[in-house]
Amino acid sequence: MEVAENPEVVFELMDQGKLTIEHTEDLEAVYPEIYNEIHMDIVSRAAELKATLPWAKRVTLSTLFQAPTDDILRPELIGLIQAGYSEQSTEQPEPRPPSASTNSHPPTKAQELSG
Repeated sequence: MEVAENPEVVFELMDQGKLTIEHTEDLEAVYPEIYNEIHMDIVSRAAELKATLPWAKRVTLSTLFQAPTDDILRPELIGLIQAGYSEQSTEQPEPRPPSASTNSHPPTKAQELSG
């Protein structure tokens, strides 16, 4: 629990790209005021971060500190997107029986043999 012993390690890990959810959870549990300060800083600088940080880093910051750095990362939009996919996956079209009028090709030998 390196963060619990030294909260400044969070900044080093962040710079190195090695900060994990566990680190930020430890920071929030042991040093909530530092966690909240970082969280608020990310939220207040979201527009600046959007302009200067690559997408992958913005997603990482959003995930680690639960602070959307981009509109698409806002929980309500994520929920809408997920709901759309959920609806699509549960709606399955009914299979249509083949009709003689749509089958303009003569049956293959295998089709003839199978009956």
